[in-house]
Amino acid sequence: HGGLIMTLMDVGMACSTFASGRDQHCVTVEMKSSFMRPGGQAGDVLNAQGFLRSSSRSLAFCDAEVRNEAGELLATASGTFKYIKRPVSVLCRFCPGCVMSLSDAAQARFWDQERLAELLNVIPQDSLVFTGDVHDANLNGRVFGGQLLAQAFLAARHCCPDKQPATLHCLFLQGALPT
Repeated sequence: HGGLIMTLMDVGMACSTFASGRDQHCVTVEMKSSFMRPGGQAGDVLNAQGFLRSSSRSLAFCDAEVRNEAGELLATASGTFKYIKRPVSVLCRFCPGCVMSLSDAAQARFWDQERLAELLNVIPQDSLVFTGDVHDANLNGRVFGGQLLAQAFLAARHCCPDKQPATLHCLFLQGALPT
């Protein structure tokens, strides 16, 4: 679904920031996603790739795309990421070049396929109010921006089930703490 595709692009762009050779983590500040075609069926393989386009002392500007196994372009994204100071010491098992502190590595709860759908799900409270699970924190102790985007996407789909979203644009004003 679109929320999963957005999460893949968010992670792909964040991982691409290590192409600059910096050993700093980053957080999503802004992300825009555009969808070209449906993602396929459950079980289909999707390939996400992030690209670092430019970086400054404090910001990275990235793009991402998701393609199906046939190589068809499904979605694109652009994003702005803010570098943050974090002690680094071990390699992340998901991102080449990505590192995390030893305490983060010991505490990290990585998302697996079974848990991903549960993490992205939203529960309608009434016609326009939804809640979702945000108990997992990223390396900064905040909620994953991609998870919030995916949940917003799903809430919009619940509100307008007969409409197919084509784009989602967001700007993060402040980090959210998990509950």
